[in-house]
Amino acid sequence: MVESMKYCMQGFLLIEIMIALTIFTTVSMMLAHQYWQASALQQDAKLYVEATQLANKTLQEVANNKQVISSKIVGSYEASCESHPMKSCELRNFRVVKVIVSWQGANGEEKNITLASGMVV
Repeated sequence: MVESMKYCMQGFLLIEIMIALTIFTTVSMMLAHQYWQASALQQDAKLYVEATQLANKTLQEVANNKQVISSKIVGSYEASCESHPMKSCELRNFRVVKVIVSWQGANGEEKNITLASGMVV
């Protein structure tokens, strides 16, 4: 009896190793998924900031040149510009200018941002 107990205590059993590997694999997969999600969120944030900068730059170009740009493509972004007269304003050339920037998100979904401003064009 004592000999059989010594034999069992000498190393790990196969079931113990399999349980340990299962736990290790599960934890590793959870960490990999968290890393993937963080990377996707970081990429989305970067694209959103770049799109906002492009929209702001396009709106600034319209303000400086006093003419509305219909559409332009910069990298993976498409910027379109609309201009509508503001009827309630007494100024004749006062218009509402709206810039819409569209792009593909990190997960492939269509995203866009809109900036609008009133200006004399």
